[in-house]
Amino acid sequence: EQQVDVMVVAGDLFHKKHHRTEELQQAVNDLRESFKPFLLQGGTIVAISGNHDNEALLDLLHMAQDLAAPVDTRASGPRPSGRLYLGTRPGVLRLVGRDGQPVQFVLLPYPTPERYLRGEETAYESREAKNASLQRGLIRHLEALRQQADPSLPSVLVAHAHVRGSQLHNLYEIELKDDVVF
Repeated sequence: EQQVDVMVVAGDLFHKKHHRTEELQQAVNDLRESFKPFLLQGGTIVAISGNHDNEALLDLLHMAQDLAAPVDTRASGPRPSGRLYLGTRPGVLRLVGRDGQPVQFVLLPYPTPERYLRGEETAYESREAKNASLQRGLIRHLEALRQQADPSLPSVLVAHAHVRGSQLHNLYEIELKDDVVF
């Protein structure tokens, strides 16, 4: 009805606690039943991983997805529509709407050491030091992605991050000692 080209899921697809095969199978089936008609009509779903996602599970789903519908990541230009793109790593994804308008999505999954840090940055003295290191790593990746992005195209930032001054459920203000904050 709204002629949506792209739906965005900004993380937390599957809760870490859903580790039983039957639970995951049901969750994926629910997604398939809900969104397959949208995909078959040429819609696209862009999803990134969040802090409640199981990183290994999403990496596995991403690899399986790449086997089922391979996309040459070395090729430039927009990616095909009518599918789910699962962003488990920072990156730039270019798509074309049904009207022919190209748009780029800058993907910043939740910051974890595996996604954003190099080996020498993974030794920390405290949780706050770890979060500060992750914050620097995410900023470094964002700057690199800005270099990859085409400034002439409309851009959508898709991130799973805590923003300074925001409140969680209006009860708790998150600080760097608690999580990575921007």
